[in-house]
Amino acid sequence: MSLGKPRYLLLILIPLLAFSIYSNILHAPLIFDDDMYILNNPLIRSLGNFLSVPWNRYLTFFTFALNYSAGGLDTFGYHFANVIIHILNSLLVYLLVSLTFKTPSMRAREAPLPIALAASFIFAAHPVQTQAVSYITQRFASLAALFYLLAVVLYVKSRLDEGACSRAFYIGAFASAVLAQLSKEISFTLPVIIALYEFTFFKRGGRSLLKPALFFLTLPIVPLTIFGPSGGDPHDPASFIRSLQVSEIATLSVYEYFITELRVIVTYIRLLFIPAGQNLLYDYPHFYTIFTPAVILSLILLLAILASSFYLYRRSRKDASPLGLLASFGVFWFFITLSIESSVIPIKDVIYEHRLYLPSAGAIIASVSLLFLISEKVRLAGLKWLVIPAVIALSIAAYKRNEVWADKVSLWRDVVNKSPGLTMGYYSLGYALEEKGKITEAMGYNLKALSIDPECKEALYNLGNNYMSLGMLDEAIYNYEEALKISPDDADTHTNLGNALARSGRIDEAIGHYYAALKVNPESEYALKNLEIVLKMNRGQGL
Repeated sequence: MSLGKPRYLLLILIPLLAFSIYSNILHAPLIFDDDMYILNNPLIRSLGNFLSVPWNRYLTFFTFALNYSAGGLDTFGYHFANVIIHILNSLLVYLLVSLTFKTPSMRAREAPLPIALAASFIFAAHPVQTQAVSYITQRFASLAALFYLLAVVLYVKSRLDEGACSRAFYIGAFASAVLAQLSKEISFTLPVIIALYEFTFFKRGGRSLLKPALFFLTLPIVPLTIFGPSGGDPHDPASFIRSLQVSEIATLSVYEYFITELRVIVTYIRLLFIPAGQNLLYDYPHFYTIFTPAVILSLILLLAILASSFYLYRRSRKDASPLGLLASFGVFWFFITLSIESSVIPIKDVIYEHRLYLPSAGAIIASVSLLFLISEKVRLAGLKWLVIPAVIALSIAAYKRNEVWADKVSLWRDVVNKSPGLTMGYYSLGYALEEKGKITEAMGYNLKALSIDPECKEALYNLGNNYMSLGMLDEAIYNYEEALKISPDDADTHTNLGNALARSGRIDEAIGHYYAALKVNPESEYALKNLEIVLKMNRGQGL
């Protein structure tokens, strides 16, 4: 599989491929947590908010603020930026593999170009990446991956070059590590990866202990930005971001989360090799004992993969097998980078595809290396060419998956079809249909959500809106009041109940709910505007 000189032409194909795959989501609407992190996030409305001490995920929020400054809530700029980040990450995967073949432990007869290109193309085309790219909010994952990969690439350059260039690359690597830590918490593992890389690809006598060790100085950044002082103001950046992330805390214990993640990691591996049944929200079972057969089998499989990788690592070092060494490193990368979100730190949602974005780089590098290694061992060169149909198939699958992401209704219908037991799918689909004016159909899905969970406040709120749209004020008032019984501090529910009461002529009660909304959220323009209208009506009627 000799590709010779057309390297740069082939590298140009990576951006073209990525833009083709993601061309159908460039104007896709805000969805899901985009409302919380972008639409209703006051921080991104002014770049001045970013003059304060950096808080958790500071850099990613800053890029959202740049998007807002350039184009407001027009989603094209947000999606375009996500695609550019994905392209850069794909190219960094290429650079990482290419540079690795120049390290002392890898200098051998194998040509790195086909392996590096194969890994890069698969990373760019794989449909499992769509959630991290097409879902604007998950720039958290892709931007952290960008600086993570860049830090490793620049570190390798600093170790391969000499003199002033080496120092410049090392400083760039360290700066990238800091930026990664300020993008998302998954970057916490970066110093471990750099230390592992040094030990794996630089031979004894030529290794440096100090250079990778200095990266461990970046570790306090994540805990300091999460737990550092906020000044006591609930509306300051640090407090606001923390309040958003409180909702991500799991109810599972550390033990229960860990054993559930054993099963989740197997699902992730399956998605990498068979990306079928992709879903925004998985109705994933929680496990409460390690003695559940599914958990035991998952544990055995994962231990077998790790044991095989350790064996391959030792054998490859002994036999000077570059491909085996690269494959084992890719497996270790996968498990280490996945460890923050899939080990002992409980998170409310046990599985999300965007969590695979950074780990997939290691898994893809490992898979491509093994394919080339097997091809070499069995002397069947044709095996290497399987990469081309694989990239084509993955590209088609990713494009088709993006057709689902391109529209709120199609996305939530997909969730409902694949996770029929989740209320969120039904009331979210109901809300999406309401936005399109399909009120009757929307009501059906909100009622379905309530049939699963009679105390689903979101479905009750949506039903109130549905009845308001149909002019059925008594029914609207009833559903808003039921929603407030479950969540009495919801500003939007208070405001809409105020609207329904005002339209029913119950002005004093309406005013009370507007004030209740403003007590919860003093900056609610929606509540303030409606309060002013009702007060003017009051004065006009002499009431």
